[in-house]
Amino acid sequence: MKLTKTLLLIFGILLNFNCGEDGAPNQTSLESEDGTSRIIARYKVESDGYFYYNPPTLVNGYIYIGTSSKLETDALATDNCFIKLDINTNLCWKYRLGKNEVRGAAVVDSKGNVYFVVVEGRGTWEDAYKQAETYLYKLDSEGQFKWKVNLATAGQIYHMGMVNPAIDENDIIYVGGDKLYAIDPEDGKFKWEYPEGEAKMVFTNAPIIDSDRNVYFIANNKTEGENEVYSLKDGTLNWKCRLEKGFTLSSPAFNVEGNELIAASGQTIYWIDLKNGNIKRKYTPEGITGELRGSPAVDGANNVFVGEKSNTNSIFFAIKADGTGLLWSKKIGADLYSSPALGDDGLIYTASEDTRDGDKGKGNRFHAINKTTGETVWALKLEMDVTWGSAVIDENGYIYIGDMKGYFYKIKSDCSGLDPHAAWPRFRGSNEGTGRKMGK
Repeated sequence: MKLTKTLLLIFGILLNFNCGEDGAPNQTSLESEDGTSRIIARYKVESDGYFYYNPPTLVNGYIYIGTSSKLETDALATDNCFIKLDINTNLCWKYRLGKNEVRGAAVVDSKGNVYFVVVEGRGTWEDAYKQAETYLYKLDSEGQFKWKVNLATAGQIYHMGMVNPAIDENDIIYVGGDKLYAIDPEDGKFKWEYPEGEAKMVFTNAPIIDSDRNVYFIANNKTEGENEVYSLKDGTLNWKCRLEKGFTLSSPAFNVEGNELIAASGQTIYWIDLKNGNIKRKYTPEGITGELRGSPAVDGANNVFVGEKSNTNSIFFAIKADGTGLLWSKKIGADLYSSPALGDDGLIYTASEDTRDGDKGKGNRFHAINKTTGETVWALKLEMDVTWGSAVIDENGYIYIGDMKGYFYKIKSDCSGLDPHAAWPRFRGSNEGTGRKMGK
């Protein structure tokens, strides 16, 4: 064990002198609570933007991620970008976006083209989103711009949450704006839109796709002001299911059998029948005081794992598959927007904002938690908070995640990848973030 830790430390020191193409050094520092050096490489983005609305996507050994600003009350970043990194956090290419910001995770098609949502024209304070519009961007495998298509015009964007595309096996892109759109990857033209006509919706999450190419998503019906789950096939409504009022910022998940949709809205988890949209059961976790803004992960026994946003009262919940109660709960003490990832070592890997109240910048922000007991196995400080970022884990057990200071980390875990038996082991299902049901 001592030899292994020594070798990891030496490897990390060597990486400290390896620079990416833009000259930004990969560094090692920041010890974990168990005394091992787990952060073995990191990339500092050369931008005044940082990783806020930005979960990474991992495809074929490469990482895709963009930068954004924080909230409407903060000064806007002027040099946002979308980047491709290798697994040692070296820069492959960078696409500059200026004041425009990436508002979620990317998907990559079968030819290596990359798609992600960008907010253009955002301001600050009360009028932050009055003139803002969203677009789906397409870059080719070398980071060259191909096209963009408008998803939502001025006044149609909610001021919080992400907009994440999904992609099916035929490379059709499904993404929300003021409607849900199915988009041809070649030319960016709409194949269909829902709802048709003048009706508008608000999207702040990710669609998911089952093995029969039914698409499921949560949206706020602007006409009725209700939060609803929708099921569509080729643009035609299969069913819709009404949840709580307000805006759901969490994305849904599938269970193991593929016959239930698991969705978080407000303080409640819902299990919804995929055949007819009926709510089979629902559960509000004991002790919850905030909202479930992160997206749930689901293990091989259909237990549900998700955290809440409740400032220093924030709790991470492990919820029984039958919705009758908790397996356990753990007070994290900092907002949990981040969606957990389930490792094949029986640990849950999740990120948070700063966990030490009253001592800003000193608390842990990345947590490895025992899935059975809820005990913290190890934790890392990182340089800054993690908000909407959610970790990916490669087949060698390396974890990748970005923070709000613009650092992107490669972290050594003790697993060898995502839990292969889990129904929905991370945000949007897989490292590739396709949104497709696992195993398809």
